[in-house]
Amino acid sequence: MSPPPARSYVSCAVGCPIQGAVEPRAAADVAAALYGMGCYEVSMADTIGVGTPRSMEDMLQVNRDGGRGEGWLVGLGKSVLAGSTGPWGLLVC
Repeated sequence: MSPPPARSYVSCAVGCPIQGAVEPRAAADVAAALYGMGCYEVSMADTIGVGTPRSMEDMLQVNRDGGRGEGWLVGLGKSVLAGSTGPWGLLVC
């Protein structure tokens, strides 16, 4: 019997309350490991609200460069959305 499909989450993809800033490659490596374990979708999120448009862009670019352009979500915190013209709290990439 195979395991059920799984969605996974990287909650601190750009910043961690313990270690501080998270390198984009580290977040991408965690996402790649989750895909390797069979997850069909990975949510990359800024749950502590320290992300900036630039830090999110850098993290997303590393994930795209790694060939993961589909099957992941992005959860954006208020700090990233500040000044945004849209109500985008969640992006499907």
